[in-house]
Amino acid sequence: TSLPDSFNVESGFNVQWDIEIPGMGLSCPVIWDENIFITTAISEEDKEGYLPGMYGDIAPVADSSEHEWVLYCINKEDGKIKWEKTLHQGIPSVRRHPKSSHANTSVATNGKQVVVFLGSEGLYCYDMKGSLLWERDFGLIKSAWNIVPSAEWEFTSSPLIHEDKVIIQADALNQSFVAVLDLESGETIWKQ
Repeated sequence: TSLPDSFNVESGFNVQWDIEIPGMGLSCPVIWDENIFITTAISEEDKEGYLPGMYGDIAPVADSSEHEWVLYCINKEDGKIKWEKTLHQGIPSVRRHPKSSHANTSVATNGKQVVVFLGSEGLYCYDMKGSLLWERDFGLIKSAWNIVPSAEWEFTSSPLIHEDKVIIQADALNQSFVAVLDLESGETIWKQ
């Protein structure tokens, strides 16, 4: 009820606030109470942007610059950044597709923990105040199309939280798996 049926960012019509997030990311914003969580990958050199549309080229973006993966917590009411945390910094383990970014996965939260899965760049769990609780490294997860060996596409599978567990899924050429981890400790309960 009382939701706007139209908006205009340029004029500000029905827009409560507007902020710029640096870098590139295709993750969906996740809202819990007054918090909005979003991820991005920031690089000074990766300025090629996205290449939308229908085309047959599957070659990855030729970029091997250092990136910084960042998790933002934004106040839903005024758009002010409550906190930001660098999840990982380095050269991406896998190059991205031109229609993709290095920050594709959406976070999962239960209102106590915030979990981010970046594929080859790790799995991270923070509390709602931005303190790192634990992190895990699953090594190289090469998401691509196996018909063309040179194809490399960035990771896109978001984590899930169910009760006291984190569920992750990796559909990859070099190691495909489903894993269930303890939400409190990050320890593997099972991996198949």
